[in-house]
Amino acid sequence: MIALPAEDEFVALFREVAQAADRKHRALDGLAPTSELGTLGLDSFTLMEILGRLEERLGVSLSDERIAGLRTIADVRAAFALEAASAEQR
Repeated sequence: MIALPAEDEFVALFREVAQAADRKHRALDGLAPTSELGTLGLDSFTLMEILGRLEERLGVSLSDERIAGLRTIADVRAAFALEAASAEQR
């Protein structure tokens, strides 16, 4: 069973991998579960790199369908939770 970090820990993990992936070195302070991905100033390439790094860290891969629906950091965590649950049922 894959255990995802709690919501606040996931936000901290998202910030960590985002700062590592962001070539413009934004501070990304004040992130919250409700932070909208489109308002972070990250381009789509950087966002895909962030998701890839999260996949590596969490051991869960996101489907293209799940990625397409992501709007907030909470959505990202929920997508990983759904993919993890789906993988366990296979």
